[in-house]
Amino acid sequence: MKKSVLPRLFAFVLAFAFLLATAPACSTAGDKTPAGAKTVKGVKGLHVVYLTDGNEYWGMVDRVEKDRIHFTHVDGKKSVYETKDVKNVTFQKKRLYHEIEHVSKLPDKQYYSQWKQNPYTGAMMRMIEPYRRALEARFNSLVLRKDVRCELAADGSATIETRIVKFILKEEGKSEMIDYFTYRKDREKGELVYALTVNPDGSVHHIKDDAINDEPLNNEVAEYDRLHRIKFGLPNVGVHSILDYAYRVTISKTDPTYPFILEHYFLGGVPVLEQSITVTTYRNGTGLADDFDPGKFREWPIFPGLEFYPKLAVRRFRVRGGGIRYVYKLGPIGGFMQDEYKTPPFSHFTPQVVVGLKTDWAKVGAAYAEKLAALEPALDKAVKKLGVLRYGTLGREIAEEAYDRIARKMKHVPVGMGGYDYLPQDPGPLVKKDIANSLDKAHLFLGICKLVGIKANLVLVRGQGAGPVAPDVANIRQLTTPLVRVMLDGKPVYCAFGSVNLRFGQIPSYLQDVRGLLIDGKESKLVQVPPTPPADQAATNKVSVLVKEDGSVEVTRVTTLTGGVEESYRTMRFSPVEKIRKDIEASFGEIHPNCEYKSHRFITGLDDFSKPLEVEYKYEISDYTKKGGDRLLLLRLPELSYSAGDVGRQKRRLPFYFGVHTQQIHEYTVTLPPGFRVRYTPDNIDPSPGADTCPYTYIASFREEGNKLIFTDRTENTSPSIPNTFYGDLKTKMEARAKLTKKWIILERGEK
Repeated sequence: MKKSVLPRLFAFVLAFAFLLATAPACSTAGDKTPAGAKTVKGVKGLHVVYLTDGNEYWGMVDRVEKDRIHFTHVDGKKSVYETKDVKNVTFQKKRLYHEIEHVSKLPDKQYYSQWKQNPYTGAMMRMIEPYRRALEARFNSLVLRKDVRCELAADGSATIETRIVKFILKEEGKSEMIDYFTYRKDREKGELVYALTVNPDGSVHHIKDDAINDEPLNNEVAEYDRLHRIKFGLPNVGVHSILDYAYRVTISKTDPTYPFILEHYFLGGVPVLEQSITVTTYRNGTGLADDFDPGKFREWPIFPGLEFYPKLAVRRFRVRGGGIRYVYKLGPIGGFMQDEYKTPPFSHFTPQVVVGLKTDWAKVGAAYAEKLAALEPALDKAVKKLGVLRYGTLGREIAEEAYDRIARKMKHVPVGMGGYDYLPQDPGPLVKKDIANSLDKAHLFLGICKLVGIKANLVLVRGQGAGPVAPDVANIRQLTTPLVRVMLDGKPVYCAFGSVNLRFGQIPSYLQDVRGLLIDGKESKLVQVPPTPPADQAATNKVSVLVKEDGSVEVTRVTTLTGGVEESYRTMRFSPVEKIRKDIEASFGEIHPNCEYKSHRFITGLDDFSKPLEVEYKYEISDYTKKGGDRLLLLRLPELSYSAGDVGRQKRRLPFYFGVHTQQIHEYTVTLPPGFRVRYTPDNIDPSPGADTCPYTYIASFREEGNKLIFTDRTENTSPSIPNTFYGDLKTKMEARAKLTKKWIILERGEK
């Protein structure tokens, strides 16, 4: 027995002694060390001793002897453990509250002072008791508190600290033990201040270093490796646990292309009892405190069905040291359930605070233009290596060729401005490797336009998903995506660079009808990017149907696509031909169980970006029509199917959100079997009164031409969002459209 135990003990002592000897040096006081004992003096942080019986203790290892470990607990108590009883020892960084083992010692009296065995008897729990049953039915957790504290120094640097306190309502909420925050390593430093779990018995469990991971998010491409994420998992989380943690991001470098900004949305997916933002700024010789803009609070109506209603309090007062402090408080506010179809993104209707330094958009744009001007020599050299500048090629032709070379053929790096930088980098190394993100592609495109004399400007916009621009807080970090506005034949053409599948002049739906900063020196200003007309976001289907007397139909459909659907289809150009065929063939099984795919043909090649994508499909469906005795055939138009599920509610809280102007057209030509005529068709649907004001329209009509039945319909919306005032009209139209496609067309044998 001794032969098996002693070698393991000796190995453990050596290994642990090595751990302590290589730990960072700092200072601890220890007892006198016996001869032969290993001593560690002043280790920054804590040790965690894991015993074989499952217990673990935090504190400091004073010394290690051959068969025992001398240990001082965080409360000062001393212990000696036999090495045979010790499973492992790890080194942990000291964090705030590391010495606290029971909830009664935590300083936040609002939540922890009256804690007892039953978690619902504490002061904090009494706050939520009236809502508890409703909350548990709808949510997995709730946020008890979210505090954001920002201190802006006179030199423009800033520290932003965020504290979050969550309460786990039920088993499914335990997944929220994992969270993360991001920072830019070139300008910022990220730090987890503390993270702890408080359980119903009052015990406090602290996060361990091995549950924290600082990881790069874009390290696959060294040229764009700046954004980091600190991901962490809290320990010992169960139902009715409280998760309490804080993290800090310190911004060390600010300039016109990376100024201080704080954006906060108050409404999220879970209820929040209390939220606050505190911003402190300090005065210096330049009057920074006076130049600070406390921001604008965007108030939105609170919709029925939310558990709580926000009450905003904004205070401004001076603090010691010449500073001014702004405090925004809101709470409690209910979590918003996405229980309606087609709702706008949260950012479109949540209360929001945006704060930044006082300036205006013209100054922001002028400062940015100066930075761009400094890159012009490198840009001129880089664009000449792209191979698109040829004598005699001007105007739209060179613009389209340059767009093809840069937007489609350069490898796209999917890292946005917020993940790398708001200013383009030196384009030379990027051209050499033939890679770039959206901003650097836009920059190269600008360079070509400049060399050939095409008027073009960079436009930095805020995408729809981020919500509207706060126009009163001029700050480039509000903006998310670059576009280039090119003037051709006296008309503006907007170009996007975030996709390799767009035609020249196409922009994705989320970048339409948004505001952005037009960079034009001292003439820089906010502009509105117009929405694409519905015809340029359309799917047009011309369908020929041959009805046979045996009940089968032969169908040829030619589909012409523009806009977002076209972009999605063109992703197939990177797939093998056989895979494309198999995927298309498999999709025809959804039309009808008896549907048999015959062929498809790309009339417009997937790589042909000179015109909209056009595709021809052929298929056959056996036993498709139904017989009504010897004389009647019942028919529905193949593939024509609409649903009214999105408008099932009688009333809505939020607008009906399409996100983009769209158009869908069907033109059916149905050839009847010999000797048959049309006996019945559903009624035509004409524009209803008020259609000139409602942004959504649907029309449909049937007519006979010889032995053919002609059906046409058109669905069109001319607004990305349908206001609730038109919801009744929208509901009526979508329901009528769905009913029409479920009705039978009746064909009858005989002469007219």
